[in-house]
Amino acid sequence: MGGSQARTGVAAGIGAELAFMPGVNLRLEYRYTSFGKISQDVPIALTSPCALGTVCATTAHIDISNLNFQTVRFGVAFGL
Repeated sequence: MGGSQARTGVAAGIGAELAFMPGVNLRLEYRYTSFGKISQDVPIALTSPCALGTVCATTAHIDISNLNFQTVRFGVAFGL
């Protein structure tokens, strides 16, 4: 993965805020985020020499098919 590659994704969410008492609000938020998937070969930096008679790998394959996460946040806001 070179430093020049860009990835796109999506995020969607919903939230609500409720006046619990004067000067105190309660908040609840949910967000789903997806960054798609990655499947590619990347170069490996060798830090030590290979053993005699062996072949050192120069690339590694990355295959991640589920770059998603969900977040639920609860908060309390105080009005001053």
